[in-house]
Amino acid sequence: MRGSDETMLMGAGRMQNLLQGLGVSNCHDLRQRFSPLSHIGHIKLNRLPKRTAIVAFSADQVYALAEMLRRTRGGAAIVMGNLSPQTRNAQVALYQSGEVDYLIATDAIGLGLNMDIDHVALAETAKFDGRLRRELFAHELAQIVGRAGRGTRPGSFGTTGQARPLDDSTVAQIEENRFQAVSKLYWRNSRLGFGSVDELLAGLAQKPNQSILRRIRRRSDEEALLELAGHRTMGNPDAAQVRRLWEVCQLPDFRKNGIEPHLRLLGELADHVLDRDGVLPDDWFAARLQRLDRVQGNVDALSARLSHIRSWSYCANRADWLADPSHWRDQCRDLETRLSDALHEKLVQQFVDRRTAVLVRIARSNEPIEALFKPDGAVEIAGQLVGHLKGLVFRPQNRSKTLAGRTLRQASKKVLIPEIKKRMQELVEKKDNTYSLNDQGEIVCGEVAFAKLCAGVHVLQPALELLEGGIANADELSVEREKVLSRLNAWLQTELNERLRPLFLLRDKIEAKQLNSAVRGIGFQLLEALGAMDRRSIAKELREVTQEQRGDLRECGIRFGEFSLFMPLLLRPAPSRLLALILAFGPKGSKTPYIAPPGLTSFVSDAEIAPAALSAVGLRKCGKRLIRLDVLERIGGEIRNARQKGEKGSFQPTLEMVALLGCAKPDLPEILGSLGYRREKIEKDAEGEVDELACTWIQRSITAKPSQAKKPNPASRGPHKGTSKSGKKPARGPKPEKKIDPDSPFAVLQDLKLGKK
Repeated sequence: MRGSDETMLMGAGRMQNLLQGLGVSNCHDLRQRFSPLSHIGHIKLNRLPKRTAIVAFSADQVYALAEMLRRTRGGAAIVMGNLSPQTRNAQVALYQSGEVDYLIATDAIGLGLNMDIDHVALAETAKFDGRLRRELFAHELAQIVGRAGRGTRPGSFGTTGQARPLDDSTVAQIEENRFQAVSKLYWRNSRLGFGSVDELLAGLAQKPNQSILRRIRRRSDEEALLELAGHRTMGNPDAAQVRRLWEVCQLPDFRKNGIEPHLRLLGELADHVLDRDGVLPDDWFAARLQRLDRVQGNVDALSARLSHIRSWSYCANRADWLADPSHWRDQCRDLETRLSDALHEKLVQQFVDRRTAVLVRIARSNEPIEALFKPDGAVEIAGQLVGHLKGLVFRPQNRSKTLAGRTLRQASKKVLIPEIKKRMQELVEKKDNTYSLNDQGEIVCGEVAFAKLCAGVHVLQPALELLEGGIANADELSVEREKVLSRLNAWLQTELNERLRPLFLLRDKIEAKQLNSAVRGIGFQLLEALGAMDRRSIAKELREVTQEQRGDLRECGIRFGEFSLFMPLLLRPAPSRLLALILAFGPKGSKTPYIAPPGLTSFVSDAEIAPAALSAVGLRKCGKRLIRLDVLERIGGEIRNARQKGEKGSFQPTLEMVALLGCAKPDLPEILGSLGYRREKIEKDAEGEVDELACTWIQRSITAKPSQAKKPNPASRGPHKGTSKSGKKPARGPKPEKKIDPDSPFAVLQDLKLGKK
């Protein structure tokens, strides 16, 4: 703007000689840059320092760089020429506030933006200038990288990404602010005549009268004038109509969709402003705005709507194009504001990971961090959810190995270590009655698991492993961790000693050699089997010990049953459950404890479980049904009583058996069959159904296993089989006396033999 007394022109020193050639006064004042600007070469994108502006020259490249920085640095602000001023200012504020440390921009950054930038990195050094793609000149690069540094604070510049490093000559020109002087200026005649379209075109085509000026290439408004004037029937327009047509042609192409869409828009505008009313119809203008009144969509869709609304804002700011321009200016401004806000939010949502950006700053600072630990386990730092802390286990929101994931864990560690240390101390101070073992083998306190069972040196000496995630095992917590393990191990040992007292009594007697040698082996096997085992597996050893010798084992709480050796105290729900847990998580354990439902004497189960594991928890599989060992012994007693009343050892099932087992009558055959009995006589009721309580059962005959069959005498082979060398049969030796197991149900029959010698 020309001043009333004097006019000041401010620009680069390379314009000085040219201005003198135009007759501008030689009075000038040269100002030097306050801070040095230095070149630091090429730096990879993920190693750029904070407070860096990265420059590219296309929207696609800007978005690609922003996405990369979102993943590695928490995000970046975006500044482009096609953004609305409001969106651009909001993005600049995002950067200036420190919420993000990086700014990605087109060369619009070199035009009037004054920001807190320490380094400018060029991701591209070539751009499309409207006609062709070319390398930028040194003075153009200087205009961009000169944004680095503020006040007296030094600035730096360089390249990044796919950009080639700058050559030494270009670097020297930029650092020394030394460029070739401008010798030519582009010019277009501004003194135009509007008597006719031809007169207007002639004025635009006029050449300058000074050698340092060059006529500017034909611009888009001149192209539009030629196109519209050539395709319109305007008759003999007056100067006002020609001027109005020229004003329409000067509408900038904000939309950048190509010349054809722009010409169609100009044609529509010309149709209205050149008719007899001379204004754009309100309903027509309102319909155009209504099409754009949507704040949904992605970045591209919102940007396109904003470019359209800028065209209509231009129209509304023409005082004579609308009947009520003030009203439509307000409408356009309101719509542009809402679209700008939506675009800013979408840019932030797409290209800024606010949580990572916040945590990056926190991780790099030494200031105290305020964290919020919510009752549901959520952990928030500076209002950002970083993960969940349950007990001592922290589950971060981001587990990836990217910078975002590492930053989250680094920042979280600062607040989690003091919190976990406090929780560990509280855990150590808890009373025994606050701890418990859940069905997953975890030690729980306050409904939160803190440790889990794992294999120790022996199944009765389980080890513990803290459930601590990736934070609680930090070196800073080593002392507290040892205290917690010591406290929980002490509680677990107390629990084992109380619940499994008979087993530890047996172990102590074995280690102290307080058992007689005859039953020491049986006791050891029973200890290894966790207090219960099938009688058949040690039948041979049992036949060799007397009732008196068995007394040592009975003192340990062992019962010699018909089907099993077991400890009745361990069949209670609490000891049985504990045995199932230490067995499952002990050496070679299945990690899947089988815990019997409390209160049931028997139940159906299809689970594939080893017989030894079932015995350890006080169960035995009879067909598809699992039966508690003590109940099975009572069934054995019922069978013995029934056999004494039957003929030749046969018996009939009773209702007491059914009641003890808690099963249905049709389940009896499978159970009795698994115990070594077979049905000899089947009885049916009046309806023709088998009456299980009326059927007769006897013990199944036992055949010797192949390995137990008597080996043939060598003398039985050949022609003299069954005789000695003398031809006589060998004398038969005395028949060995057969030992009867005193605990066998048949022992009572020994005393009933008639004529016992």
